[in-house]
Amino acid sequence: MTTAPFVKICGITRPEDARAAVEAGADAVGVVMASDSPRACTIEEARAVFAVVPPGVLRVVVSHTDSAEGLAACLAAGPDALQLSEPLAVPPSAGVAVIRVVGPGNPVPGDCAMVIVDASHGRGRLFDGVYAREVAAGSTVPVLLAGGLSPENVGAAVREVRPFGVDVASGVEAAPGIKDHARIRAFVRAAKGAWQDQGDVAGEPREPPGEPRSENEPGPRGPCRPGWPVARRCPWPGRTRDGAGVS
Repeated sequence: MTTAPFVKICGITRPEDARAAVEAGADAVGVVMASDSPRACTIEEARAVFAVVPPGVLRVVVSHTDSAEGLAACLAAGPDALQLSEPLAVPPSAGVAVIRVVGPGNPVPGDCAMVIVDASHGRGRLFDGVYAREVAAGSTVPVLLAGGLSPENVGAAVREVRPFGVDVASGVEAAPGIKDHARIRAFVRAAKGAWQDQGDVAGEPREPPGEPRSENEPGPRGPCRPGWPVARRCPWPGRTRDGAGVS
C-alpha cells in the first residue's frame, strides 16, 4: 500500500483560495506569472497568496516566460519552486527547485526536480494517457499529471497513469482565477483516495544506487519536511522549504 498522491492546486489568484487549498490537504499551491493568462498575478498579488501558505506546503510560480526579465519577476515573488514550459535556464543561485512541463514530442529534460506531463501546456485539454504512462513509468524524478483533470475524473486518471501526483487549475474553478472551494475539497479527496491498495507508484522517482538511508538521514531517502517520513514525497530530497538541509 502506498501513500496518497501529491496534489497541486494551480492558477490561484486570491489568498482565500490558497487557504482553502491548504485546508483541503493540497501539497502545493501555484500562481501564474509573466503570462497572458487570465489567472496571471503581479509580484504583489503572488506574494499575498504565498503569505498565507504555511511551511510544508510548496509555493510554486508557473510561467511560460522565455525572458530573463520574466524569470526575475517570477523569482521576486519568493517561490519554493519555478514551473517552466520554456527551456529557460535557472541559475542555482536562484535557490528554487525547477519543474519542467512536457507533452508528446517533447524530450523529458534532465535539469529539473519534477516533471509535469501536460499535453496542452496549461490550456486544460485532457491528458494523453499513453504518453503520460510512458513518462511516469520511466522518469527518474517525480511526475505530476495535468490536463483536463477535475473532481469527477481525477481518481480514474490516477489509477490509469499512476503518477507521483496531480495538478489542477480550471477543473476546480467557478470562473478563471476564482476557485470553487467545494470542488477543491472534492478534488483533493478523490485524488488522495485513488491510491488505496494500488501498490507501488510508477511515477515515483527510482531510488539512486548506493546504500539506503535511514528515515532521519538527509539525502535520497531522508525526510523533506515534518510529517513526510521519506523523501520520495519530496521534489528535492534532503531539503526543507527554505532550502536548508534536513538534519
